[in-house]
Amino acid sequence: MQNNALSGVHFRAFEEVRKWVDNNRIARKTFFASKIRKLPKIWLNVIDNDGDYFDNYICFRF
Repeated sequence: MQNNALSGVHFRAFEEVRKWVDNNRIARKTFFASKIRKLPKIWLNVIDNDGDYFDNYICFRF
């Protein structure tokens, strides 16, 4: 996902806006679902490393 998903996007009609929102809502749900499924593995990694958290293990960018 991009930091600013609307950067450079121009809409000519309301229907284009609606389509963009619907498409990005689906993408966002998929994105979060995949990250949530990875949480148990991430937590085990933190436990195995005495509480040290690795920022590069998971990255949320919006």
